[in-house]
Amino acid sequence: SLLFQQNFVCRTITNDGTVPPPLQEAYSKMGKFFVGTDVIIDYVAEPMLSPPTSEHNRIPVLLVRGEYDFVSRKYSFDEWRELVQHDSVVCNTLQGCSHYSMVENPTLHSIALNSFLEKCERGEEVGGEENTMDASKQ
Repeated sequence: SLLFQQNFVCRTITNDGTVPPPLQEAYSKMGKFFVGTDVIIDYVAEPMLSPPTSEHNRIPVLLVRGEYDFVSRKYSFDEWRELVQHDSVVCNTLQGCSHYSMVENPTLHSIALNSFLEKCERGEEVGGEENTMDASKQ
């Protein structure tokens, strides 16, 4: 329904159902086989076959979700941490956003991404963080 789309998919969809242009473009390139959320309903991510054995195998991971994201619930952060089997995981929840935070609030999404990448480039330890990012405080 339109209300579901506006609340949990992309909060910038208008009342007449107009989807933001970047999302329209992405939808236009969607395949014929994988369409809609039905394709991910039974998806279960599998843990790594073996835990990372050295620092070089511990690739930092950034998880970003919208506050109203219907795909990535808050508890999924813990599940992803278990799957990657190391502590170099940063989790950011973007307030006021749903699943397409990069469309709804590209500035806040970019701040989350750039902050993470800058720490990685400087060789700083990343991980163990769970942040709530509010656009009004940026």
